[in-house]
Amino acid sequence: MEQVKYKPDFIFRGKKPVAAILKIKDYEKILEDLEELEDIKYLNEIRKNGVETTDFADYLVSRGINV
Repeated sequence: MEQVKYKPDFIFRGKKPVAAILKIKDYEKILEDLEELEDIKYLNEIRKNGVETTDFADYLVSRGINV
């Protein structure tokens, strides 16, 4: 994940911001990053419970599949 600077526009009610407007590509990038973080959190949790993991590329090689 790379750090990205977003420039949202804000909607105010009185002096209080109540919503932000993002470019679609920025919104999609945020969703993608959140999904990746969710996957990392899940992976770390299962590793804590003693489940061994392997890289996908290593798995394919172990099955005789060369990519």
